[in-house]
Amino acid sequence: MVKMKLYTASLLGIACALSSHGDGCTNGTPQPSVSVASTSPFALDINHGASRVHNSAILIGHSNSSAAPAAASKSGDLHAGGKIAAIVINDQVVKISVNTTSSFVGARFSASSDSKFFGVWEYPWYRDSTYQLDNAGIAFELKGLGNSEGANWQNARAPFFMTNAGYGVYADSLAMSSWNFTQPGQAEFIFNSSSLVYYVILPRSPGDYKSILEAYISLSAAIEMPPDSSYGPTFWSDNFEQDFHAGVTNAQENYYDVIDHLYYNQIHTSSMFADRPYGTGNSSFGNFGPVGEYENAGSLVV
Repeated sequence: MVKMKLYTASLLGIACALSSHGDGCTNGTPQPSVSVASTSPFALDINHGASRVHNSAILIGHSNSSAAPAAASKSGDLHAGGKIAAIVINDQVVKISVNTTSSFVGARFSASSDSKFFGVWEYPWYRDSTYQLDNAGIAFELKGLGNSEGANWQNARAPFFMTNAGYGVYADSLAMSSWNFTQPGQAEFIFNSSSLVYYVILPRSPGDYKSILEAYISLSAAIEMPPDSSYGPTFWSDNFEQDFHAGVTNAQENYYDVIDHLYYNQIHTSSMFADRPYGTGNSSFGNFGPVGEYENAGSLVV
């Protein structure tokens, strides 16, 4: 068993969890330090070697549109009620926790005006007559892009961004949030929650963005590769309410009838995909249940 030690400092309860490597969070690797840059608004500086991350504000309010920079004491006591704490986890990661009496909480980060911010949404935003990979000029919630060109209601998102200023930020929350990159060199997020934990992730060496992504994955989750059996063909129909075989009376029976034919004819398949319609929601999506041609559409989902 690895024995853990915990060293604390008076400033914000800053701590470094020490492992079996010895007297540092890792074996001889320089550790980040956290200092209070200002108290009104409350701001933090995370220093790592020659680089600095400026967490320029903690945002609190009773709506995401009214949330504003908060003031606090040097020890992290919010004037409006609540507490801010920072913990140095290891040579790459600083954890910041904010507990408030407000309904919305977030943070703002500031860098040079030519800094670029990437992440949050996978969608390449269309701005100034061109598609862009970075988020410059974008303010949007952490949700799907709907029927935007090329998206067709499908796109991934995550509460994480990375910047060429040399760091990443991961907000560990399942609450809805809004993100704003409209000001040059500035990124901010506000969550529909009274408390929030977010991590400032630093590179192992300047320009090592891969190490930022690796640290982010270790904090959140990695995509698991599916089993080899899943790489076979997928059979699909746009509408199982059509083209019934003998003995089939509705779409759900038709779905399973196709599976039976594949089995008896020894045709390998990894999955079946029923497009639509199978419900009463938007474009027939959603509202699983005994609707239309499906006796129990929810049972088809695995």
